[in-house]
Formats: sequence, structure tokens, C-alpha cells
Amino acid sequence: MKELPRVSVAIITYQHENYVQECLESIVNQQGLFELEIMIFDDHSQDGTLEQVRLFLQRTQLPARWSVELYPSETNLGMVKNLERIVRTCAEKENEFATIIDGDDYWFSPFRVQKHIDFLRGNPQYPFSFNAFLRYSEEEARWSMYQDQSDYPLDFLPAQKLAENNLIGNIGCSFFRAKELAQVPSGLFELFCGDWMLHLVVARGRDIGFIHEPLSVYRINANGIWTGKEDKKKKEILTGAIHDFDRLTQGEYHVGLTRFLAKNGLDEMSTEKEKVDLCIVDDVFPHPGSAFRMEEFLAYIHEFESVKIICTGVSLGVLGKESMRQVYRRFVKKKPDAVEKVVINCGSMENVEAELAYFCFLGNVYVHLAQLEKNGTPFVFELYPGGRFARKSPESDAMLKLVTSSPCFQKVITTQPATTRYLLDNHFCKEEQIEEIFGVVTPEVVLQPYELPKKHYGFEKERLDLVFAAFRYTPHGEDKGYDLFIEVAKRLRRGHDNVYFHVVGGFDESVLDVSELEGRIFFYGKQQGEWFDYFYQDKDAILSPNVPDVLAPGAFDGFPTASCTEAALREVAILATDPLQMNEGRFVQGEEIDILPHEAELWTEKVEYYLQNPAKLRDLAKGSARAVRRIYSVEKQIRPRVALLQQELERARSKRKELTKRLQQFSKLKNVQYKVLGRDGTYEKELQKGSFVTREDFVIRLSLPQENEPFKELQFILAEGMGMILRDVSVTLDGQSLPVSLHNGIECEDTFYFPLSTPQVICTLPKFPTGMKGEVVLNGTLIAQETDVSGIAWELKQAVQRETAMCKLYLSENRKYSEANVVTAACKRLSYKCYLVSIPLQEEMTKAVKFVRFDPVEGMRIKCRLLCAQCDEEAMKLKRTNGTGIGSKKNFEVTDPWYEFELPKALPKRIFIVFEMEEY
Repeated sequence: MKELPRVSVAIITYQHENYVQECLESIVNQQGLFELEIMIFDDHSQDGTLEQVRLFLQRTQLPARWSVELYPSETNLGMVKNLERIVRTCAEKENEFATIIDGDDYWFSPFRVQKHIDFLRGNPQYPFSFNAFLRYSEEEARWSMYQDQSDYPLDFLPAQKLAENNLIGNIGCSFFRAKELAQVPSGLFELFCGDWMLHLVVARGRDIGFIHEPLSVYRINANGIWTGKEDKKKKEILTGAIHDFDRLTQGEYHVGLTRFLAKNGLDEMSTEKEKVDLCIVDDVFPHPGSAFRMEEFLAYIHEFESVKIICTGVSLGVLGKESMRQVYRRFVKKKPDAVEKVVINCGSMENVEAELAYFCFLGNVYVHLAQLEKNGTPFVFELYPGGRFARKSPESDAMLKLVTSSPCFQKVITTQPATTRYLLDNHFCKEEQIEEIFGVVTPEVVLQPYELPKKHYGFEKERLDLVFAAFRYTPHGEDKGYDLFIEVAKRLRRGHDNVYFHVVGGFDESVLDVSELEGRIFFYGKQQGEWFDYFYQDKDAILSPNVPDVLAPGAFDGFPTASCTEAALREVAILATDPLQMNEGRFVQGEEIDILPHEAELWTEKVEYYLQNPAKLRDLAKGSARAVRRIYSVEKQIRPRVALLQQELERARSKRKELTKRLQQFSKLKNVQYKVLGRDGTYEKELQKGSFVTREDFVIRLSLPQENEPFKELQFILAEGMGMILRDVSVTLDGQSLPVSLHNGIECEDTFYFPLSTPQVICTLPKFPTGMKGEVVLNGTLIAQETDVSGIAWELKQAVQRETAMCKLYLSENRKYSEANVVTAACKRLSYKCYLVSIPLQEEMTKAVKFVRFDPVEGMRIKCRLLCAQCDEEAMKLKRTNGTGIGSKKNFEVTDPWYEFELPKALPKRIFIVFEMEEY
């Protein structure tokens, strides 16, 4: 019989009288093919910790070949020395694996040990592994996820990344190869070290395995060895320890540790930001669905010596249903050399000092404008159609004005003549600040000659195949001309039996009535990449009858669209509208493109012309391919952009002092006016007016008059002509809190949202007693201010959607569910998307219950990912759901989403579920 793996389990105890039995219970409940050697290292506890341990062991029957041994200490060794004897003992035992846990923490999965054994045996390259964990705050009685872990996308963690950010976070979620502990130097325990530094030493520069499933619980309580310390004291200790550890490891982790100090503002090194030549901030990269970003940004990584790409991921939903974690994981596999230059799930440039910043789309640069001006970072941005840019849009114009009037603005790249004309005609910037590069960056591999055997109508096949390809942003796709495409298809169907129609993108049979086209029209959904190589192999023409100003006033698409150029490279002829006259002779009419007005009759006639003249259509297809390769070549697209950024980088360096001076002058012009009124019924008097600099914390101070004017209220008019978001607003009178009795905003999560152009706060004054100074202070943090209040309204909607949700749990013996046996409970929000529900059950409710149906929300279509579903710490088996998708992540296209589970035991006492949820 094959010998089972043996695991050392070391429990660190000190004053854990109230918790240690729960910890031990979670360990002896572990299930799997292994043997445990449990060792309890008590650091001279003065409470009843050891008595609780002995009581537990007396009433517990351990499995055969499992053992328990006590290691009490006659004196209090302290955290570091106790850890040292644990590490040394685990190394001496020569078991295959070792794991360590604090006595006030516990494992909530009975399969934790087995999962780590399987993981490490399947991945011999990792010295140890760690799992995700939940945090429980004793003081607040609140569960939460460790958000940094939740956002991390990979199945491994590079050691340098661990030095930069303690993603492991708790020793109770680690699982070591025991032999690795023998390599830990004794010098480590001469420092003030904890689990973070132990993990770094064991890693020795290697990658560490990561199990994303939460398997353990980290308890936060005021009596904890570390969590019980004051924040100031913890910072002092940690700063000194990091410097000592850096010397011990001879700078092996210096870069990561320096970044950690910078992020957390711990000492003089905290002023050190990562210095780069070029910083790119984007909301989609590295999603492969945005091929032009991928090609362009990778070119910059190659061309510039020092580049950092910050990926916010806020617009990933436009390109599909993958999370940033999934996207990044795929990117790492294809481009491992670029990993160190790409940061995901990061919303700002706070920790980067860049000589020059670069953005695609107006919305991206606008969101980060305040940070750019605060850092004094010059920037260049590319103004593609879309991305919150639209001609004749008040919102877009307001953003453009702010961006192009910034002292940090250097240059804008336009890709369409209509964009260039709009900027100049409306005086947003000067001609020398614009660089027009017509078209879009196209992957070089796509520009190669089409190698698959092409089938043309009238030559290799007898049927004509027409394509419509676009994203859908309106109910019927009018902005893309989908309605005209369907009308043309119906006309052609009535007169011809050899014409077929193909639709790619967010369209299906329900968008418009296509019953007349049954058997002749085909829908393919959203696609990307190599799929198009085979799809276009037998297609003849792409129809692109786009219409500007439909999606929004001034909205327009590039000419020709990316779908058109993608098709043309596979020898598909382009038929398109050009209402804004952006071609300007670049594509030769009739030879490389066929431009038509937006009239169904003319489009029908043109297709019928090609039906009669297949050679003309084939020549047009070859001409379209030839033109796209010419116009979208590396020489025409990438080279000019690289040259421009290199030029602007040199200009930014040479004018750094000039920019600093301009920013100082600029800030003086950006003041927002406020005023304070004293009110008593209909009588009011202006007591003070002034200004505060936008994008900074602000304070309003005034002294109340003490004679003749006993006001009952104070009215603060915080600004005029703009909306605001204010956090942590407080008003005091002589240091005593003064409650806000009225305001014209909406309060959500300790934040006031003012989606009105004159935000106001009113406070009721108490009676003015003798001796009161009458000093009033309004304090707060300005999160955002916008002249276009629709942006404030949007932020409010996002905040409201993050509030606590309600869910239902239906109980049943025979899988028939009714309102007669249902429990309603609140889902606690752990983070932006993550919720936890813990539902206690009464015995009379569960006598005959075998199945439960969990409804996470009502009246909403959602995306949901189950992280944990347990019944009294045992996993529940998922039987079915009305969602779709692979694995734990499901999409619910119905408004009554549910999961059905089979209970692992009778008479359950509590159901515990952790899940991520967002609107679909």
C-alpha cells in the first residue's frame, strides 16, 4: 500500500482561550488521503488556552496515525522566537508538507489540506502555495474578502510581487513543502519578522502557487498579537523591519520593498515613485478584442526603454464577459516578457512618476486629468470617435475643454478628418497641437496576404454572401445602419434566390423582424481574432451603412469602420456610407471602395449590379484589401505614433520647469466660489463668501456675530454652476458637532452626491449661550466636481447599486419550492461586487429538508460567481441553476436568478454563501 503524505500542522497559541477549540475543530475535521502531525506551540499563555486544548483532546478521537503534541513554553518567547522554534521543528520532522495557523484563526473548508497537497504535487515548481481567505472582524461582527486577493488574476504569485504587496496576508492560508523551511536563515529571527518576510525567504525569488478558493478565516480582534497594536506603532515597527530585511536579503527584494513603502507612505522612501519615461492608462487593455490597442501598446513596450501600462478594466464589459483576471492570465501566457510593465485593476497613476502619459479616447484622459495636473505630468491622447467623444455633445465639449485647456496637455492625435475639423472649428486647440494620422493601428500579422483559398462569387461559388458586422449600441442598431441592411436584404430576397446574409455582433432574430429571410440570414454573435480568417473565406462584401448623430448628438464612427478593414484584409469588398466626407480620396471610389448614400433603393441597385458583374465585385474586393494594407501599414500607423511620442517625450523633459510654473498659475484660476448665509425665517444675511481650490480637501471657517442677529440656520452654498461629490462632511460649532438638518444632495455610504448645479447644506443652530465663541467650521473631502451634473448622477447610480442586497432561501424535501417555506436575509457587501449571506435555520424548518434554492436577487439580470456555498462548514452540492456559463461564473438572462443545492446533512443549522454579483 502506498504511503500517505504526512503533514505537520503547527498551531501558534497565545491567550487564545476563547478561540483555540474552534481552530482545533477545523483541523481535525480535515478530510482526504494524508496523515496529520498536529503540534501546538503555546507561548506561555496566562489564560485558559492550554486547559481548553486539553479538554478538546480528551473528548476527540483522532484518525489512526494522526498525532497531537504540545509544545508549551516556560517563558513568553514573543512572536518572532516562537515562530523560529515552529519553523525549526517543522523542518526537523521531515514530513512532506507543513502548514502553520494562529490559534484564533481556523479553516472553514474540510478539504483545505487535500487541495493544497493536490495543487503542489501537480505543480512541483512552487516551493509553497497559499489560498484565499475571509476576514472576520470581532469588533464589527463583519465578514469581508481580502480585496487584493480577489482582484489578483493569476494562479501563481511572483516573489517580487509579494514584496511589493503582501497578497498572502495571513500565515494560516500558506502550505509549505517542509524541506523548504530548512533553508530559512537564522538571521531572519534576529529581526522583527512576521509571516510576510518568512514567505519571502522561503520563496527565494521563485513563483508561489495560489488557490483562488477561500479556504480559511483570519480573525481580526483587538487582542491579536499584531492587529491589537496601534496603527502608528505598527508603521514604525514595519518600516524598521523592512529596512533590516532588505539588508538581510542583500537587496534581493529591494525594488518590491521600495514600492511597498511608497504605496503605504511609511518613511522617507515613501516619496520614491516608480520612474518611467512613458505611462499608458487604459480601460480595456490587454483584452485581445481590442486588437489595435494590443498592437500599439506592445509596440511602445518595444520602442521605449521604460514603460508602464496601467489597466483599469472599467470598460471590459463592452468586449465580452471575461473578467480582468481572465484577460490578464491569457495575456501573460502569450506575452510573458511584458508582464512587469503591465499593472491591472489599478485605477490611478498615484505610484508612478512619468515623463509623459498617453491615453486612447477622451474618456480615459478626462478621468485621470486631476491626477495628471496634481503630478504635473504632460500628456498626449488619441481622439478616436466614441469613448465619450461626440461632436455637438455638451458633455463631450465640456470634457474636451477641460482636457485641452490643461497646462499638461501637449498633443492630440486625431484619426478622422471630421475630428480634426471639429477641434479647429470650435477652437479647442491650435493646429500645431493636432497630429492627424488617418485610420487605426492594425496588427501586422493581419496585414499579411490572405493565405486561405478564397472563394469569390461567380468564380469559385454561385451564391453571393453579404456581411453586416458591428457592435449594437441602440435597440435596433440604427446608428450602424442595421435597419437599412435588413431592408436591403428583404428586397434582394424577393428577387434573387442566390443571395445570403451574415450578421456578426450583438444582433439576433429578435432585434428586427427577419422572418421573411428565414433560411437566408445567419447570426454569429460577438467574435474575435482568428475566427474571422475562416468566416470571411467565402464572403463577398461587407455592408456598412453607418449614420452619424443617432447614438447621441454628434456621435459618429470612424471611416471605414474596423469591421470593414478587418473584412477587406480577407478580400471582402467594402460598401459603405461616408456622410461626413472623411475619405478625402484615400480609398479610390469604385476601385477600392464603393461609397453610397444612405438609401435602401440605391444599395439594392448596387448589389444587383454586382450580381450581374461578378468580376467587378472580385476586383473591388482585391482593391479593398490592397488599400487597407497600404493605409494601415506599420509605416503609416505605428511609425508616426512612435515618432510623435518620442518627440513629445523630449519636449516634456525640456519644459519641465515651464510646466511647473504654468500649473501654479493655472491652479489660481480654478477656484470655486462659495458663500455662507445666516437665516431666520424669511430674513437672511450673507455672512461670508470665498473660494477653495478644486480637487483638494476644503475647509470653510467663519465666526458668527454675537449681537443683534441670532440666526436659527446656516446655509452653505458650496458652489454655483456645478455638481459635487463630498465625503466625510462635518460641521462644528466651537468644536461641537453641528448636525446637517437639510441638504439638496443624496447621501449614500457617508458620501453626499449633489447632482444639481448649486449644492447646498443647511445646519440648525442651537440657542446662543453666553460665552460661546461662535466659530463654525465645515470640513470635507471633495471627491469630484463637474459642470455637467450628469456625471455626478452616474456616480450616484453606481453607489446605490453597491448597497446591501436582499436574497431568499427556499427549503424543500422534493425540489418543489413555495413561499410557505422561505427565509429572507440580507447579503452583506464585502467589496464592490462581493457579497456574503449567512442564514441561521431553526430545527422545525429543516426536519425534512433535502434541497435548498438560493435566489441571490429579485427583478434583475445578473452575472454571478459562487466563491463558497456551505452548510455547517460542509460544501453543498450544486444540482442546477437557471444561469448559463462554464464553471462557477454564470450569466442570468432572466430576472429571477437561482441556484439549487443538495444539502450534505440533515437538520442544518446555518447556510453560508459567498458570491460575486453585478448587473448583466
